[in-house]
Amino acid sequence: IEVFHRLPISDALRNYIKEILSPMFKLLMKENEENSLLLLRIIVEYMKQFRPQMINEVREFLQFVHNI
Repeated sequence: IEVFHRLPISDALRNYIKEILSPMFKLLMKENEENSLLLLRIIVEYMKQFRPQMINEVREFLQFVHNI
């Protein structure tokens, strides 16, 4: 998790964003509070940078937040 947090957000990640975020959503439900907060920061930053191609992930994220 820490490695993804330190990665610079660039266009090189654009092709892999769905493969990166999918496991993060799964980890979000299983990890402790500290790791979950870090995951949320990463997810929000990626959503800011790659918004147009992440419509489905945004819906999934908002559904998760609603459930919590």
